[in-house]
Amino acid sequence: MSGREFLQKLLDGERVEWKALGEIIQLEKGRQLNKDLLSSSGRYPAYNGGMSYSGFTDSYNYSENKTIISQGGASAGFVNFVTTKFYANAHCYVVLPDTEVVDNRYIYHFLKLNEERLTSCQHGAGIPALRASEITSLKIPIPCPDNPKKSLAIQAEIVRILDAFTELTAELTAELTARKKQYAYYRDRLLTFTTPPYGHPSKGGELFSLFGHPSEGGELFTPYGHSVEERELNSPSLKGWQAQPDGVVPVEWKTLGEVGHFIRGSGIQKSDFKASGVGCIHYGQIHTHYGTWTTETKSFIDPEFANRLKKAKPGDLVIATTSEDDDAVAKAVAWIGTEDVAVSTDAYIFRHTANPKYMSYFFQTDMFQEQKKPYITGTKVRRISGDNLAKILIPIPPLAEQERIVAILDQFDALTNSLTEGLPREIELRQKQYAYYRDLLFSFPKASFGGVPEGRDQFPSFGGVPEGRGGLNA
Repeated sequence: MSGREFLQKLLDGERVEWKALGEIIQLEKGRQLNKDLLSSSGRYPAYNGGMSYSGFTDSYNYSENKTIISQGGASAGFVNFVTTKFYANAHCYVVLPDTEVVDNRYIYHFLKLNEERLTSCQHGAGIPALRASEITSLKIPIPCPDNPKKSLAIQAEIVRILDAFTELTAELTAELTARKKQYAYYRDRLLTFTTPPYGHPSKGGELFSLFGHPSEGGELFTPYGHSVEERELNSPSLKGWQAQPDGVVPVEWKTLGEVGHFIRGSGIQKSDFKASGVGCIHYGQIHTHYGTWTTETKSFIDPEFANRLKKAKPGDLVIATTSEDDDAVAKAVAWIGTEDVAVSTDAYIFRHTANPKYMSYFFQTDMFQEQKKPYITGTKVRRISGDNLAKILIPIPPLAEQERIVAILDQFDALTNSLTEGLPREIELRQKQYAYYRDLLFSFPKASFGGVPEGRDQFPSFGGVPEGRGGLNA
């Protein structure tokens, strides 16, 4: 069924009236909550001007299932739906619809459609804010206004379709969160070599006994290396995984300084970027753009300028040495492209003899994170030096074992981080699908009686509209 045919069936020739939102809702502003009443363990979430709750409190001023809009701050205009009792603070608008005229979730989806418009209406030189009039003046389509029962039935069908997409996205997001935890857990276990079949560590054995992993019940699992079996991974994509045969696999514990050496990057500013030329990696892009490894650079610089700069060779690690938070200090990406690439200041090139992906995965482990903490310096900008990075211990198994570990972790990485495959790609497609149908289902004709707007003839190729649960003509 085309988009045009679906809207025609939905309206069934009924009139559509566009009303100012202020005619069918009450828009209330929350009340200031003393910061002393906020905690991390209260009973109810407290919403203010952000995109999520700002803490918890033991009292609430609104019941569940309410649409809220951020009134102040950088996210003013952001639309959310709260399914629990909550406290609305002073920078939070709460939408209270006339439910005899309009469906509660219909209002939410309509406001989500207009979220970008609302955020663009922020005003004020200091803390941005959103006027109530920007919300109440929005025109919302009300189908079949002369028959409230039928109008609400049409709205409910629209809500049913859109909720199906949001629920699927929420389920996928929850699965992605769980998979990321699973990935981090097995990554740390695969890179912790403290039990057979591995040889005993030659250095630092006591250090690595600190790294336990919480189970669902809260107790700690003792970390161990490759006694992880395929059934424990619980991933159909790892059917080719083969456990090591009995016997000891030698593992050496070395400092990073023994495995390789650190080279400080050169001065590259964002103003030096060109549309083409020699590839370069800026330290800021390691935080925002790159994952565990890359074969291509986001940016390029002039070849003549590049000749004067320090470069990463294929197989090198590029490490961002500064950040505003400790977790992101020393975030690394393995460069596995085919050409040398220039590297900016506030980054180190680590030239080493190990598998490049193995090294990059190690930089993500709890083992590495705990070791780097004592070496981080600075106040607002946090940093770590190459001399101190060189002191960190790393387990070095044979190259064949490094490759086996990388093959397992690459599959987890694709599932949890890839924008071309795995869950992130699926979530992106569902979000686009939701946005398409939301735009379609709210694009009622401005004329008094309904046809449907031009340019909405076909549903997108990534899925059809969910089937209805009953007719609307009863």
